[in-house]
Amino acid sequence: MKPRIHQGNDTVWSTCVRIGLRTISGWGIVWLMIAAGLAWGQTVVPPGALTADVTWTRAGSPYTLSGDVSIESGATLRLEPGTVVHLGDGVNLIVQNGALNASGLADDPIVLTSPFDIANSSQSPAPGDWGQLQFLPGTRAATTLLQNVQIKYGSGIDVQGAAPVFNHLRILQNAGPAIQLDLAASPSGRGLSASGNVLNGIKIPAGTITKNVRWGLWWGFLISSKKASSRSVWRPCNSCLRCSISPRMRQDKYKSF
Repeated sequence: MKPRIHQGNDTVWSTCVRIGLRTISGWGIVWLMIAAGLAWGQTVVPPGALTADVTWTRAGSPYTLSGDVSIESGATLRLEPGTVVHLGDGVNLIVQNGALNASGLADDPIVLTSPFDIANSSQSPAPGDWGQLQFLPGTRAATTLLQNVQIKYGSGIDVQGAAPVFNHLRILQNAGPAIQLDLAASPSGRGLSASGNVLNGIKIPAGTITKNVRWGLWWGFLISSKKASSRSVWRPCNSCLRCSISPRMRQDKYKSF
């Protein structure tokens, strides 16, 4: 619907925002009445599959997901610098037979976070406010990239049989491990950091590797006071990457950097 704009004491209507203007000696009082509880620029994304290429922008932010959204049928979801995505309780963003290209900037990152991670929220954001960012088999490795992205107040990243690239990724205040892999996953990247998560590290299940896989994740820094309780965990630290495997809990220095 094309917006109708009137001056004086009338009302300005748009598709999602109603603005009342009243003139008292010229421009006197300007107030906003937000229709249906939507903020300026907010975009509501319905649950379901994205089957065609789409771009989410700063101008359309925040993008609010109330149910699972999957990227399928060879589609690519592109996120521009400054894009903010709010995911609801238990909601996952799933890459499945498609690609996610989220290329932020160091001073203008892309943020996936809780709907409560806003100014003047009636409820504080907390770990586990939303589900996971999931990369499943069929993820298009050639075009799937997360760069200068923050993942906050969810349940971390899950990679199953996929090979996404993570550069300068910050994973903050998530329930569960920062990143969880299966034995067929082959992620790569550099400059990762994790803080405030239940596990500030990478969780890998116990099992047998039957083919070549490459785990090429380089961490910039990590501060963790949590203890690993899973059976197999890659735990980064300030100067090395250690592998802790219970019940023996043997720790071997893997790579200095």
